[in-house]
Amino acid sequence: MSHSWTIGLKKAACLSLVALWASLAATAQASTNGAISVIVPFTPGGSVDLVARTVSEPLAKVLKKTVVVENKPGASGAVGTQYAIRATPDGGTLLLGSTSTVSVRPLLDPPPGYEPARDLTPLNLTAGVPHVIVAHPSVPANDIKELIRFAKSSKESLSWGDSGPGTPHRLAGQLLAKEAGIDLLYVPYRGTSVVLTDLVAGHVQISSVEMGVALPYIETGRLKVLGISSLERNRALPGVPTVSEQGIDGYNIQSWFGFFVSSHTPPDRVEALAEALKQAVSDDRTKAAFDEAGLLVINESGKNFETFLEREHDKWSRAAGKRP
Repeated sequence: MSHSWTIGLKKAACLSLVALWASLAATAQASTNGAISVIVPFTPGGSVDLVARTVSEPLAKVLKKTVVVENKPGASGAVGTQYAIRATPDGGTLLLGSTSTVSVRPLLDPPPGYEPARDLTPLNLTAGVPHVIVAHPSVPANDIKELIRFAKSSKESLSWGDSGPGTPHRLAGQLLAKEAGIDLLYVPYRGTSVVLTDLVAGHVQISSVEMGVALPYIETGRLKVLGISSLERNRALPGVPTVSEQGIDGYNIQSWFGFFVSSHTPPDRVEALAEALKQAVSDDRTKAAFDEAGLLVINESGKNFETFLEREHDKWSRAAGKRP
């Protein structure tokens, strides 16, 4: 699969500020139903949904249009992604893509029915967040080392809730199991919010979840945090060591979130939407909401986003065994 993200986001040297705002105005009138749809390919309640709903309000103000978030879960995000790709390419349908749907799922079998570099144009790399490994309070472990000891002494495999094959949540479990030499029973769900519901209820024992989504459950004691899955500690949980610190060297599971549009969208609308999203993500309320949820604001577009996607593709290709 070719992974060149040369998609016409570069500004022409002669593009003036006046022309850019004219393009924004044209985009604001483009959709026949008077609204912009943001497709979230997972159930409500997860980090993808949180990012979409946080950005939608300031985006609506910039575009002077209604922005509607639509959840279309299924097939580890493939259903919603395909829906956005096949929508009329007039700038009226955006996709909130992520590590799962853009970088990981296309590398796995069966094929998801789309190729990101062919079918999607990147608009804005919006935010990122590390995962945390969390457990139900009944699990007799308070950190990763204790979890490994418990797993090795248990007669039954620990149950691991995840968002399905090909998601970072599943890969996080597979990597932990491989490096720690333990067995895990993977229990797939249709979204992070459903995983958390069953994890809090004790129907599954452990999981890897985006920190921003897990924080309320950790703070109220409904879940225990065993480790942070980035290479550095996070100021939202300063006393919690990383998984790498606890013996799984180099363990690094993080998610990113960004906006895309069909690759057939006219370049002037791509340019206008990218600029509108840049403004929406720069909004102080957006930054405050992301900060409260433990999300890192990135807000990159154009060549920076393309280069990032290429690096992610290379990283996850190696993880999936598609290249050395």
